[in-house]
Amino acid sequence: MYCGELPFGISTSFLAPRATATIAILSGDYCLSRRSTQLVFDDIFNLPVSLGSISNAEETVSTALEAPVEEAKVYIQEYQGSVNADETGHKQQGDKMWMWLAATMMVAVFIIHTSRSMEAAKALLGEKFAGILTNDRWHSYNCFKAILRQFCWAHLKRDMQKISERSGRAGHIGDEILDYISRMFRLWHRHKAGK
Repeated sequence: MYCGELPFGISTSFLAPRATATIAILSGDYCLSRRSTQLVFDDIFNLPVSLGSISNAEETVSTALEAPVEEAKVYIQEYQGSVNADETGHKQQGDKMWMWLAATMMVAVFIIHTSRSMEAAKALLGEKFAGILTNDRWHSYNCFKAILRQFCWAHLKRDMQKISERSGRAGHIGDEILDYISRMFRLWHRHKAGK
């Protein structure tokens, strides 16, 4: 049997780039199953698409995004002075997984990891991350220099709120600290506004 070759620039997929990207958005951003994505294409676009084509489109987009994601990780790991990091648990096909985030003013990188460990933090931020790292107090970040770590003010404020809700002296101390936090943020916003 003889199989001819397609001309240069002609895809082996019957899906155009926009349809391929739409599949990735529906399954990735909107978390639709392949069957639901198939229904959307059939019902809305009047384009019947097989489950295999949907799976192939997801793979095509994943492969296409590997290099830009790696480039973004290198940017965060080596060239940023300040990075915010966090992680959150979720289920992936019934298994407990963790989505890790490293965000700067210009770039955000998400990775999925099987744990909430130091290994996962290093996979996201690199072994030699030397920027200022803002995060919660989760121990997995302890592998980075303490002098370069900033605790997240949202977490600190939440802790002070809990203390302020106690009775007696502890509650008064919590209230005072919350007042200082509010004042600090008022001054910070004035500074950012050029005042």
